[in-house]
Amino acid sequence: MPLIILVSVLEDLVEIVIKIPIKLYNDVKKLSELKRIDTRTVIVEALKEGIFLLKIREAIKRYVNGEVSLGKAAEIAGLSIWEFLDELKKRGIEIRYKEKHILHDLGAKL
Repeated sequence: MPLIILVSVLEDLVEIVIKIPIKLYNDVKKLSELKRIDTRTVIVEALKEGIFLLKIREAIKRYVNGEVSLGKAAEIAGLSIWEFLDELKKRGIEIRYKEKHILHDLGAKL
């Protein structure tokens, strides 16, 4: 299990020390060699992409469970309603929507 220790907070950056399994580090190293970029950049890219996907998954889970509206789910995911609808379509998830929510969400986003 990775151990994360917050080291310091700068103006717009947080410095973090993290211990990860050697296999994961070796994967990072291999990818950095393949892409011809430094390991730090690989880690930052992986964090950005991972967080992006986690936000979408969480938004979809809450939407499917009826906890949030389509508009709120799109907001959680950090996407426009149209982009979120595309994500639902990619995953074969049925859109449940009431007319009053459509008017509210689209009116607020147009």
